[in-house]
Amino acid sequence: MNRTYTMVLRAETKTAATSLILDAAERLFSRELYEKVSFNSIAHESGMGIQTVVRHFPTKELLFLASMTRSLEKADQSRNYLPGQTLVQSVQQLLDYYESHGRIIIHYLDQVATNPAFAPLTQAGWEAHIRWTDILFFPHLNYGKDSDPIRKAQIEAILDIRVWEMLRIRKGLSIADMSKVILGLLQPFCNSQKVAENISVSSV
Repeated sequence: MNRTYTMVLRAETKTAATSLILDAAERLFSRELYEKVSFNSIAHESGMGIQTVVRHFPTKELLFLASMTRSLEKADQSRNYLPGQTLVQSVQQLLDYYESHGRIIIHYLDQVATNPAFAPLTQAGWEAHIRWTDILFFPHLNYGKDSDPIRKAQIEAILDIRVWEMLRIRKGLSIADMSKVILGLLQPFCNSQKVAENISVSSV
């Protein structure tokens, strides 16, 4: 076996091991609190030895950050936008995203309060979310002259994941009812009466 082949094989093995460890970490961190996840549990979940886990990720904080980054990147990949879509379609797209990823995102957000070191990554995720919702909703909504900060903050609040959490998870609204609520809240910000009329029709 030549040296080049051996190096490639080792690199592939390391990549495969890293993926298994991160897969396990994502599953555990997405359903357990940070404090309750241990190297032992990650090793057991991944089927790897604990020394292998530690060799790839020397601290639990690094492993958490790596798994959280990976999880958020996968969530971001599901964000898309089709030019010309209606406001109703944009709201549905946002709600579909929350249905797929909202519970895990909230689980991560809840842990930032007790783990301030993770706040920068969460802030980056928030900024990415704002950019995406701007793309989705700017064509349909009046953000005011030069994107008035108060008006923009009002729109961002309506589209925030915590609103989805309160109405969908805590109050148990259906997706259809969620759509009606969000569209109703957005109606005062619509660019035209025609869009407002379309919202009213779609919300019946």
